[in-house]
Amino acid sequence: MKLKIQTVRANNPGVMTGSGTNTYFVGKHHQYIIDPGPLDDDHLNTLMKCAHNARGILLTHFHKDHADLASLLASKLNIPIIACTPGPFDRTDIHIDITLKDGMVFDIDDTHLMAIHTPGHAQSHYCFLAVEDKALFTGDHLMQGSTVVINPPDGNLKCYIESLEKLLKEDIQVLYPGHGTPIENAYLEINKILRHRLNREMKVLECLSKESLINIDDLTKLTYQDRNQSIYPIAKRTLLAHLLKLKSEGKVKEEDEKWRLS
Repeated sequence: MKLKIQTVRANNPGVMTGSGTNTYFVGKHHQYIIDPGPLDDDHLNTLMKCAHNARGILLTHFHKDHADLASLLASKLNIPIIACTPGPFDRTDIHIDITLKDGMVFDIDDTHLMAIHTPGHAQSHYCFLAVEDKALFTGDHLMQGSTVVINPPDGNLKCYIESLEKLLKEDIQVLYPGHGTPIENAYLEINKILRHRLNREMKVLECLSKESLINIDDLTKLTYQDRNQSIYPIAKRTLLAHLLKLKSEGKVKEEDEKWRLS
């Protein structure tokens, strides 16, 4: 590995964050910080100790557990915040100094970090590819040990699948997720997530084929009967993302807040 990578995990474990949010320090002599994480004094102090010759803060997206510390850390280190232009569902309290564009490249210690627009979990989501190391910093696009939540209207499953397919065209070996530990065999993991999403979509269509008209609560119970009921509130949001994708493809219809096959 040519590029020095240091991981600092925030102490914010939970259902949505797993073991906590990962902040990555990328580079030794010319360092970038990916996702400073939640607003937490202990985490901030640790980040300050790890920062050496920091050039900027890169945000994968604007969700609180990834971006809350951005403004304070940028002020303390006197470095720019680099992020996508906020979308209609994003916060606007973070001042962006440099606007991310798809394919933008940052030079780090004789290596290159490339920004890749990966909408799906959020429309403004980006991943960052350490080109020479074939290492992808995935934010919330892919995470270790779990699938990510796709929560409409900002979350869009059609975009998410297209973004996964986009990543398969890049030369990637290892994934550094926003939550969890590094994932080897990147293509295997990406294809596994693709299959999982498409298999769940087939399950949705199968359940709808047995019903003339069904509300989303009952459809959640049928579609996710293989999962613990405690995840149903989250699953319901992802199911809505599936239904909206299928609706855009003309495969399902919505009538009076109920769903059926077209």
